[in-house]
Amino acid sequence: MTTLSISLIIISILLTFVLYRKSPLFIPLRILAIVLLTLLIFNVALPFKMRKNYTPPMILCDHSASMSDHVSAITAALETIEYPHVVAYFGESLYTVGSDDTVPLGNFTNITGAINDACIYEPSAIVVISDGNHNVNTDPVSQMKTLNTPVYTFGVGRETQRDAMLIDVIYPEYAYAGDSMRVHVTVQSVGFEAGSGTVELQTERGAMLQRKAFPLSKIRANNTVEFTIPIKDIGEQGFRTVLQPLSAEHSYDNNETSFLVHILEEKLHILYYTEHISFTTKFVLQALRAHKRFDLIPAVQLTKGTVQNVQTRERINLPSLTAFDVVILDNVLVRRIPWPDIEEFLNTGGGILCMGILEEQTAQWRNILPITASSPIAGRHRLEIVEPFSALSPYDEYPPLATINRVSNVKQDAVIIAQTDNIPVIAYRTHASGIVFQINTTDMGTWHFLMQGMKKEDVLSELIGDIVRFIAPSGHRRRLVLTSMHREYRVGDVVDVMLQSFNRDYRHAGGGDFFMAYDTNRVPFFEVQKGVYKATFIADKPGVHTLIARGTLHDEALESNELKLTASARTIESDQGLNREFLETIARETGGTYAHLDEFSTFRPPEPREQHTIRTVHLDRPLTYILIVLALTAEWFMRRRRGTL
Repeated sequence: MTTLSISLIIISILLTFVLYRKSPLFIPLRILAIVLLTLLIFNVALPFKMRKNYTPPMILCDHSASMSDHVSAITAALETIEYPHVVAYFGESLYTVGSDDTVPLGNFTNITGAINDACIYEPSAIVVISDGNHNVNTDPVSQMKTLNTPVYTFGVGRETQRDAMLIDVIYPEYAYAGDSMRVHVTVQSVGFEAGSGTVELQTERGAMLQRKAFPLSKIRANNTVEFTIPIKDIGEQGFRTVLQPLSAEHSYDNNETSFLVHILEEKLHILYYTEHISFTTKFVLQALRAHKRFDLIPAVQLTKGTVQNVQTRERINLPSLTAFDVVILDNVLVRRIPWPDIEEFLNTGGGILCMGILEEQTAQWRNILPITASSPIAGRHRLEIVEPFSALSPYDEYPPLATINRVSNVKQDAVIIAQTDNIPVIAYRTHASGIVFQINTTDMGTWHFLMQGMKKEDVLSELIGDIVRFIAPSGHRRRLVLTSMHREYRVGDVVDVMLQSFNRDYRHAGGGDFFMAYDTNRVPFFEVQKGVYKATFIADKPGVHTLIARGTLHDEALESNELKLTASARTIESDQGLNREFLETIARETGGTYAHLDEFSTFRPPEPREQHTIRTVHLDRPLTYILIVLALTAEWFMRRRRGTL
C-alpha cells in the first residue's frame, strides 16, 4: 500500500470516531466500508507468504530403445525404493507404462522434454535413470541452470566406449594463388585414458599435406587444430581431413570429410582502350592504378593494329582480348573498335565497361550494350541513384553531370543504377556469359573533380574498382556461400550450417547481419570468426529441405546459394554406451548428484528446503463490493431503527 492510501485510511478512521462518538455501534461498519473503498480506489494488492507444498520425488526412467539391455536392472532398482515417490518413463516424451511392459518405446531420447514435463508437477526432487545419450532437440544443460528442482542422475551402460570423430571443419570458400590457406578442424574424443590422436590434411587424391596431433580425453572433449598451407595452382581444388584410426573405436565412419576450395588468380588483367586521351582519362587511370590487384595495360590507338601504352609510351601491337579479364572502352567510335571477336570474349565470361562518347554504334553493339546512345547533350543533369552500387547511394547527393549521351533505346533486362530526368546514366546487363557495364556520360573526370571538392572523398576510385571486380569473370561468383558438413540427417538431429561472407576482392569480410530461411522458419547466424558464421536448428520433419541465407554486409544486400538437406525418419536407436559426463553436468547444474545405478538402493533424496511463495490478493473482485454494500446497508437499517436518519 502507498503512503497516501494509508494516510487517507487513518484520517478517515479518526473522522469516523469524531463524527460517530455518540453512536459507537456504527463505527465498525463505517470504518469497514471506508477502508475497502480506499483500497479499491488505489487498486491495492495485499501480499502474503505461503509455504510451498511439494509432491513426492519423481523417478524418470529412460525407456528409449537404447535401454533395451538395462530394463531388468532398472526394474530391480525401482523395487528397492522405500520412500514416497512417483515413477514415470520417457523416450520421445514423458509417459506411464504398466509394470509388465518391459519393451522400450520410442525412437530417440528426449531428456530435455522429460525434465521440463516433470517440473510441472513441482516434485521435491527429480531422479533420472538413463544412459545420458540425449539426441533430440536442444542441449538441456543450458536450461538446467534455471531450474529450482534438484536433479539426481544415475548412469546405466558401458563407460568404456571409445571414439574420435570430426565435429567441424572451417575452410575458406575462396583463396588466392600465392597466399596461404588456413583450415580449422575440430575433433571430439571420448573414452581414452591418455595419449594423442592424429589428424591429417590431404589432397583429394590422398597425398598428405600436413599432420597435427591432438590430445585424447576420457570424457567427451573438443580440440581444434589449425592447418596453414601454401596455395599454388589456380582452379577448383579438393581437400580431405582424415583422422588416423585408433584401436577399438566405436565407429570409423566419422573419421573423414572432404571439401572444395576455389583458387583464384591474384591479379585481374585489365585493358583500357581509348581513341584519344581526354580529361577523364587521367582520373580513370589513377582509379585503376589505386588497386593492387589490377594488372593494367592503358592503350591509346595510333594506327590500325598499333597502340601505344600510355604508361610506358611504348608502341605495341594490338593485344588479344584472351589475355584480359576486363576491357574498358572510353571515347571510341564503336564501328572502329578493332576486336571483331568481342562476342567470343563475352562468351568466356569477360567483362566490358563502356564510358565516354560511344557514337556510330553497329548492330552488334546495339545488341550488346544496355543503353543505345549517340551524340552528347550539354546541360546541368542532376544525378539520381536508383539502385545502390559501390559508393553510390540513393540517400546521398552528388554533383550534376555537364554532359550525357542521347539515349534512343534501353534493354528490358538492363539494371539501371543511376539516371537523370528518367534518362539512364549508369546501367549494366548480362550478355552471353559476361557482363556489360555502361557509364553514359563524357565528363566523369569533371564529376570526380567536383565530387572531391564536395565530399572530400575519392568516390571514382572506389566506383571504378568495384565495377571492374563486378564484371570480371571472378565477380560472377557468390559472395555469400552456405555449406554444411553433412547433407543427410535424421529427424530430431541438430543441424549445423556454416556461412561465409566475402568482399568484392573475395576475401573474408565480417560484420554481416544474416539469417537463414528454410520452410517457414528464420534462423539467425552468429559470427564465429571474421567472415564465418554459424547457425543451428533441429530437423523437425522428414523430407528434403531447401536452405538459403540472406542479409546485409555493410548495407549491401546479399543472398547465398541454395543448400538442400535431407532429413529421414529416425531409425531405432542403438546402445551408444554411457554418456557419464552429460549426466554429471545435469546434476551439478541443478544442485543434485551423480552415481551409478549400482548405488541406487542406498539413495534417499534429502528433505526439501522449506520454501515460501508470495501470493497476492487483489480486492477488485465481487466479494469486496458486496461487503461494502452490506456494511452501508446494515448501518442504514440500524440508524433507521434508532430514528437517527
